Formats: sequence, C-alpha cells, structure tokens
Amino acid sequence: MTTQYLYNVLESLGRLIDPLGGIGLIYKNDAFIVWPMVTFVVTGLVFYAVSGWRSRSLSVRAALQSVFPTQFYKHKTTKLDVINTFLSGTFFSRSLGLIATFFAGMNIRGWLMSEFGAPQFILIPGWTTVVVQVATIILVTDFFGFLGHYASHKIDFLWKFHAVHHSAEVLTPFTSGRNHPIDALWAAITTLLPGALATGTVLYYSGSSLEPQAVAIISIWNAIEQARGVLFHSHLPVSFGKLNYLFNSPVMHQIHHSAELRHRDKNMGGIVSIWDWVFGSLYIPTKNENFQLGLSEAERGEKNPHRNVGSFYLRPVIDAYGVLRGARSSAKPKS
Repeated sequence: MTTQYLYNVLESLGRLIDPLGGIGLIYKNDAFIVWPMVTFVVTGLVFYAVSGWRSRSLSVRAALQSVFPTQFYKHKTTKLDVINTFLSGTFFSRSLGLIATFFAGMNIRGWLMSEFGAPQFILIPGWTTVVVQVATIILVTDFFGFLGHYASHKIDFLWKFHAVHHSAEVLTPFTSGRNHPIDALWAAITTLLPGALATGTVLYYSGSSLEPQAVAIISIWNAIEQARGVLFHSHLPVSFGKLNYLFNSPVMHQIHHSAELRHRDKNMGGIVSIWDWVFGSLYIPTKNENFQLGLSEAERGEKNPHRNVGSFYLRPVIDAYGVLRGARSSAKPKS
C-alpha cells in the first residue's frame, strides 16, 4: 500500500464521516455504546478462551461469568455507577467534547485571520498538514487532560469532587461514568480550552479547515479511545508489555484506581505515559499484581463516603465548601 493510496483512502473516509467538511459528524463514532461494549466483550472472551483452553474447560455459562462477574455487577458501587452513567450520558461526552473543541478552534482561526491577516507561512499541503493537525490536536488535549487530572489529585478542593470516581470498589465499564458533574466540568474545561487554542492555531497555519484525512484519523482515534476507556474501567488485565512505558494500558489505569498507598496518585495520563514519567507518577505494574480498589483501605465498604445517590452528588459539594471555609479561616490575620 503506497502512502498516496492510504492518503486517498483516508480522504474518502473523512468525507464520508463528515461530507460538509467540518467535524460535526465525528459524533457518529460513539453515538451508541455498542462499539466500546463489543470491544470489551470480545476482549473478555479472548481472555477466557486462553485461560479455558489451558484448563480444557470451556462453557457458555463460564464465559459469561468470566466477562461479567456476578459479584461485580451486584456490588453496591456498581449499581450507583449504572445510575450515574445514564444520568450523565458519559458515553457521549468525548465526541461532544471534540465537536465543541473543533468548532471553537475554527472560531479562533477566524479571529486570528481577522486580527493578524494571513500567516507568513502555510503548512505544506498533503501529509505534512495532516500529521501536524492530528499530532497537535491529540497531544495537546492529552497533555492538558493529564494536567487537569493531576490537579484533581493534588488540589484538595478539586479532589473532593474527583474522589467520587475513585470510590468505586469494583471496576466495570459503567465505572467510566462514575463522575461528579463538577469533576466532569473541570475535565472538560482543562481539555477543551487548550484543545480549541491548539486547533485554531494549527488551522490558521494550515490555511484551511481540518483536512478530510485528519477528520478520518481523529475519528478513528476517538473510537479507539472510547473502547479503551471501557477497558480501562474493567477487570480485564490488558497490558501492552514494554509499550506500557510509552502508552497507558488498561492495567495501568486499573492500578490508578487502587486503594493501596503504593499506588497512590499513579498513572494519571490518558494516551501516552511520558507525562507521568516527567511528573514522577509513572507506575508499571508487575504481572498479576494484586490490589484492592477504592479511595483508601480505610474508606471501603460501610465507610465508603459515596454509597448512595445523595452522598454521591451532595457530599463532595459539602466537603469542597469546607475546604474553602478552611482556606478563608487560615488566610485571616491573627488579632
């Protein structure tokens, strides 16, 4: 396959995804949860088949139990995850975020054109423009997504809202929807604004809108990220082996949900592992490493602070208000 042939295929795919030449139809990638869930089920069946083949004991019932462990889906935190997933519409958030980023980026490009006129140089049309557009948009959003996530762990006020996500004591695909609205808003702000600026800038120097090939590649990436997000929040220990040092694998994010001190605040990146390496939060798990899930070993079971809908939504607000009050009190000069 020549590069020109691949270029033409991606161009056709991009125009098929979005015939208007914008980005609105990228949303088609995950308008339903079918694709991520199919990926999860197929991956789970592969894990089961490999282990079952060795023991020579394969059955439909055992396969279903392996992919959907009963004890996980009956767990109290999972029931809350299911409720919140459908309340928040989390499976739609990534595509809606991309759409908002791109539309804002095109407006920023328009502003740059009106304020500064045409740029002094334009990216060379072809693969150069496509690669720069894709790399800039994906890496900038990934980096600032990491920074926002890092801040959620390090700033007490933000942690009160992000802690909701970490209070899950089992991981299922529905755990990806276990987000407090304030935490989801913070994540959106920290990725959408830098992403929009990056998009607007790269479009400005591209001299055009997104190339159809870039639309195709970003759409494929978006679909992969949806599937990977489901695997991130599952019991399937998918590892990339040595590539874990370059890319975050599901097992690395599962470590991120550990309640144990040795795993605290580790693997906060999204796509690449380099941000964690630079900030000292990279943790490569050993094979079959065992750990409990949750906020901490002391905040599990009956001591979990987010065990029902009321505490899920209201407790973080009360706790965050307490942080603000404490900060104000400590800022007051002593008489």
